[in-house]
Amino acid sequence: MKSLLLFITICISSVSFGQNVYVPDNSFEAYLEQGSFNDDDSVSQFFLSNLFTVAIDGNSHPVADWTGLESATSLSQMALTNMPSGLLDLSSYDLSSVMLNINSCLYDEIYLGNIGQTIISSNPLLQSLMVSGEITGIQIQIQNNSSLSQIDFSTATVGAGCNLVTQGNNNLSFMNMKNGYCLYWSSVSILLNPVLFCIQVDDPIYCEVATTWNWSEFDYWDGDTIRILDGNMNEIDSVNYPGE
Repeated sequence: MKSLLLFITICISSVSFGQNVYVPDNSFEAYLEQGSFNDDDSVSQFFLSNLFTVAIDGNSHPVADWTGLESATSLSQMALTNMPSGLLDLSSYDLSSVMLNINSCLYDEIYLGNIGQTIISSNPLLQSLMVSGEITGIQIQIQNNSSLSQIDFSTATVGAGCNLVTQGNNNLSFMNMKNGYCLYWSSVSILLNPVLFCIQVDDPIYCEVATTWNWSEFDYWDGDTIRILDGNMNEIDSVNYPGE
């Protein structure tokens, strides 16, 4: 009986080590295999399932296709820097247990699904950000993206204990946060976005008076009017901050 169990264990181990995951992007495969890159569009499933950190610099590994990432079931940190221009679509990957950092990349659009703690900062060409899955991270930071013009959370859900910081995005003009979960945010800080005059929310009155929502900066929005819209894009309220 012991011999049989040992045989079964060896067989299972051999299958686990022997299985490969399809990774068609040569840059992604080269990063994962490091010095043993063999350009066969596959990576060991055992290796991927025990991968904890992905830190990729686009100057050396300009990944365009993230197929295979779904097998990195132990992933806890993912950092992308200096990625080339184009679209980043991670919406089909569950990153709820991953600390995600997208910094100094040339993406013009970013699509995310389930996310945990996330930082999106200093991406000079980024124009549009959409999150369509569940937001569970303690801190979501979107800051200093000079070309970012719109943020869309309208199809996202928000878990308890999440904090949002959106600041220093000089071209940000529209945020859609109308998803039925405005009351679930532990805190929302929307500051120092000089042309952000349009924030769509579920409950304009709550978002205006709640102490957990900090969306005005008197020293920065001199003489500007912040318009609060309802679900039909009609103006419900507006606040004018006279120049000093």
